[in-house]
Amino acid sequence: MRRRKNPAPRKSSPVGLRVEFLEPRYTPTSNYPPILPASPSSVAADSVLVSTYSRQPLAISPSMAKLVTHISAVSPGTYQVWLAPNINPADAVRIISQWPGVAYVEPNYRLHLALQPNDPYFQSQWALANATHPGADIRALAAWDTNTNAAGVVVAVIDTGIDYTHPDLTANMWRNAGEIPNNGTDDDGNGYIDDVFGYDFANNDADPRDDHGHGTHVAGIIGAVGNNATGIAGVAWNVPLMAVKFLDSNGTGTVADAVKAIDYAISMGARIINASWGGAGYSAILAQAIRRAENAGVLFIAAAGNNATNNDLVPNYPASYPNTNIISVAATDRNDNLAGFSNFGPNTVHLAAPGVSILSTLPNGQYAFWSGTSMATPHVSGAAALLWASHPNWSYRQIKDRILQTVDMLPALNNKILTGGRLNLARALQPLDNQDRSGPRVLRLNWLQSGNELLGFRVTFNETIAGLSSDAVRVTDPDGRRIGILSIRRLSNALPGSSFEVIIRRQIVAGTYTVEIGPNVTDLAGNWMDQDGDGVPGQIPQDRYVERFTLQRTYTYRTSIVNAPIRDFSITRVPLTIRTPILISRINVQVNILHSWTSDLVVSLIAPWGQEIVLANRRGGAGKNFYNTIFSDDAPAPVSAGVAPFRGTYRPEQDLSALQGQNAAGQWILQVRDVAAADTGKVVQWAIYIAGQPLANASGRSNRLHVRFQSIFNMSLLADSHQWGSPARQGLSPPDYLPTPTAQSPTTQPQRSANAIPSSAPLELPNNALVLLDTSASSSLLSIEMLLAERVLLLSDTDLAQYHFLKSQGRNADHD
Repeated sequence: MRRRKNPAPRKSSPVGLRVEFLEPRYTPTSNYPPILPASPSSVAADSVLVSTYSRQPLAISPSMAKLVTHISAVSPGTYQVWLAPNINPADAVRIISQWPGVAYVEPNYRLHLALQPNDPYFQSQWALANATHPGADIRALAAWDTNTNAAGVVVAVIDTGIDYTHPDLTANMWRNAGEIPNNGTDDDGNGYIDDVFGYDFANNDADPRDDHGHGTHVAGIIGAVGNNATGIAGVAWNVPLMAVKFLDSNGTGTVADAVKAIDYAISMGARIINASWGGAGYSAILAQAIRRAENAGVLFIAAAGNNATNNDLVPNYPASYPNTNIISVAATDRNDNLAGFSNFGPNTVHLAAPGVSILSTLPNGQYAFWSGTSMATPHVSGAAALLWASHPNWSYRQIKDRILQTVDMLPALNNKILTGGRLNLARALQPLDNQDRSGPRVLRLNWLQSGNELLGFRVTFNETIAGLSSDAVRVTDPDGRRIGILSIRRLSNALPGSSFEVIIRRQIVAGTYTVEIGPNVTDLAGNWMDQDGDGVPGQIPQDRYVERFTLQRTYTYRTSIVNAPIRDFSITRVPLTIRTPILISRINVQVNILHSWTSDLVVSLIAPWGQEIVLANRRGGAGKNFYNTIFSDDAPAPVSAGVAPFRGTYRPEQDLSALQGQNAAGQWILQVRDVAAADTGKVVQWAIYIAGQPLANASGRSNRLHVRFQSIFNMSLLADSHQWGSPARQGLSPPDYLPTPTAQSPTTQPQRSANAIPSSAPLELPNNALVLLDTSASSSLLSIEMLLAERVLLLSDTDLAQYHFLKSQGRNADHD
């Protein structure tokens, strides 16, 4: 741990210009937290507080008059040191902290009543002050001690309109000062007649009154009048709300009207646009309109979407446009978890805000709880308004950066959201000290991989840093050897200057790689990293960022059987054999199925050991075909949300991760069950993609298994050599081991040499041994004692079954 050392105590005589202690001195410990900078407005200007070791008395000589006027006791060992005129409290803290015998010194902070509004429904606004889970909110009470007024910052609510007569909103409605109401004249010459509160582009009139409810709900979150003894309190108690309607009474609108709404908001002086809508595809026209807002210095705050999908993979516009003035907002619940419906995106969704069961205004003086990223977004818009009012000369970039840099980091948002955090209004509004003493921290690290090669990584910091050098980065291979860095390049990303691409020497060896960054990485103010966020930068190892990555080989297998027919009310099974033992880490399945009316089909993957994973269960309605559809647990959308024809990647009905840790060797089956009449088709082909480690015998380990078979009875063996290639036994190979005939199991003597399995006795099997058993007679035919989880792989779904015994890597199989 790096800390500045205090000077060693020195013996001294009481000779002027020094505070004297009347008892022996002690070396200060390092257990006390550092004194953080405070705004001059939050501390008393005439004094500081000093605590001494062991409650030592504190005396002052008259010669200290240049710094200190007098001392008064606060409690035993704690003193209020009164400062001479023109002495800065921050300077006094720095000087006095060096005096021998001082345990710690701090500013004399000013305390205030916590400002809480008298709005009767405020207790139900958990997003502002969470009584059930304190801290899982935007810290509005603490923020309001700093500022509640954003009267000079116009927020355009581009939505379904606003009920501008609502008693909790009417006082905060923006009014067009250049327009005379209801005179039928375009008084301000902006092309719109009588646009007093805004404009309705959905119906092309000057009355943006809300006929849906959504826009009014959004507006209340941003700026319902606070402390007016009515309803609720908005994030900003006093803020002009411009009503710009482009969504109709059904909540739908067109890009054309959205563009008109954005241009109107820009021309009428809005500083912030709240866009709690989306869902359309990419529109160059809409992107250009947002670009015009960007050029005008307007902040565009947009909802990330409510599809529980990854916007990095499936963009949700307008939140996913790359414009620098966009803030994309996800939703959290009252427990600080990502809302189940919320979209996310480690690179494209900037932060989260409360968005579940949010109480706000509705038309006709009503209130209601609604959920969605539409509700999360206005919390950020209200915060931006208050912040801009506190810093009227800031650019939209500075407002955006401040909001993103002051979030509360949440475990539930790590690797889900760009900042990994939820809005903290109080921290964003904290007065800025003249000197930046907060250290940077790594927000995220993404590894760069091409096929089976590791190429490097991209790292994102929470603020602009001075630079990233190879001295501050250490990358090691699975054996702990340091890997050479070829280049470090600064990238342009969401936070200016905060992202870097680090390219290393190509690595192909499977295993776990480690990167360590800092803490000797500095921001523009020279502060070292403060990765743990405790306010003490540069600590080792606490402020060093560490990330690990396991490089795995990816194996692709495709079935050799093509165009397998799918008939009505039948089951089609297409096998695929993997002969290489692989420990599964991740598995994806690709299917190419031609079939009209896909909701007739239940598509499953059956593992060699018999485990079934349902990929698609009667999805797609009357649509047809799966065109090279990939099923992956990492897909952004579930197959249940897909539309036939299915193209692209979907999450399966059941998680493929259930297969992790298993040995991939054996026969896999794609099973397609047709459960209705009138439509047929075929399995054109299917493939399986496996990421994992090859299994090999560990050095010094046995290559044989000891397995105990119990209760072998009622077996009828069909072991004639000619039967192995018969249609009834396709997929079976000649066995290495057969059960020994018993009195309860009459058999046909096999016509080939085979090893016998003794009943109820241990058997030593070599790795990859094949055992033939007839399972038609009893469901409890065989009990196998297998320690250390060696796999028993069922290789056939017929009554005559083979079991494949494989030994896992590094496990000792010398057991009974």
